[in-house]
Amino acid sequence: MLEFQIYADVKGEFRWRLRAGNNEIIATSGEGYKMVDDCKHAIELIRSGAASSKVTEKTTKAPKTKAPKAAAKSTDAAPAEAAAKPKAKKAAPKAAAPKTKVKAKKA
Repeated sequence: MLEFQIYADVKGEFRWRLRAGNNEIIATSGEGYKMVDDCKHAIELIRSGAASSKVTEKTTKAPKTKAPKAAAKSTDAAPAEAAAKPKAKKAAPKAAAPKTKVKAKKA
């Protein structure tokens, strides 16, 4: 069941949010209203117009997604455990000491 909730934000303005049956927020007002009646009016506009509204797609192609990385090949660790292990850092290469020419003293 969907539920609209009205709440006051940090500025003291009224906002609404729409929660799904699993209590996840699926929509928000996006703006604050100075009067609670204005917030309620916005909710009523959505409730009355949503059933007859049309759906349009603004994208022409689905966005490209990266293929998931191959799972760890180890059979003794679960994938979640393998992902939780931090990777060992490679040591930075040591800088070579500058070569200096040493002149031999003549005896």
